[in-house]
Order: sequence, then C-alpha cells, then structure tokens
Amino acid sequence: MAFALRRPLTLLIVLVALVTAAGVLVFPRPEYQPDYESEPIDFSKQHYYSPSSVTQAFATEGIHLREASRVGGMIILSTTPDRLTADALNVVVGPRTGKGSYGPELESYDERFGNVLVTYGGADEQVLDRVEAAVDVLR
Repeated sequence: MAFALRRPLTLLIVLVALVTAAGVLVFPRPEYQPDYESEPIDFSKQHYYSPSSVTQAFATEGIHLREASRVGGMIILSTTPDRLTADALNVVVGPRTGKGSYGPELESYDERFGNVLVTYGGADEQVLDRVEAAVDVLR
C-alpha cells in the first residue's frame, strides 16, 4: 500500500490498462452466428426435378447450364462450369432419394424447391429476371 501511495501515477496507469483490457474482452463480443443454418431435406419426400428438365427450363429463357460437378449424389449445373463462383448462376439438383442439405442462404438470390437449389449472386438485373422466369417455368 505504501508503494501505491508513493507512486500514484504508476498505479493510475496500471488501473487504466486493466480497465481497458477488461473492456476489450467484455464489450465488443461478436454475435453468435451458427455455421449451419439449414434444415435437413428428405429428398424422397420432395418433388423430383431431373437435371435434364432443369436444364431445359433454363434454356427456354436463354440460359445455358452445363454440368460443373457431382458431389454426393448432387449435380451442380452452372453458367461457368470451369469455375464455380458466387456471382455466377449455379443450380444444384439433388438426388431422387436420400437425405442432405444445401447449407445456409449466402447469395442475394437463393431459391429452394423440391430437390433444386438455384443461386445467383451477380448484379445483372436482366439475368436475374431470366433466372426468375426459368424458375417459374420449372415449377
């Protein structure tokens, strides 16, 4: 105690450092964001859309999809099959049976129905209008 009374400036600096450290740890806590926000899908209970019917529906609107990948029974169709990017149109066609999930909604346009997931993160309004029209044709 005598040390603290003889050096009040040192004590004040230590106290400010402790309060600052406590504030950094307590106040700016990020909100919890779950990594996985999607419900599991039982594909056997969903309306089944074949990859060819999906491709044909988009072709009626002038959008040509090509197979980009196959993952766990799911077929990924894209306007850019050589590289999957968020700003491209990507369509995931799920299997006829089994269970799975498409994960959280990440793109500005994310439409899920039956065994189909349609995502588009681009900014072209004309493309978005054609995508929405193709989804309407498909449904």
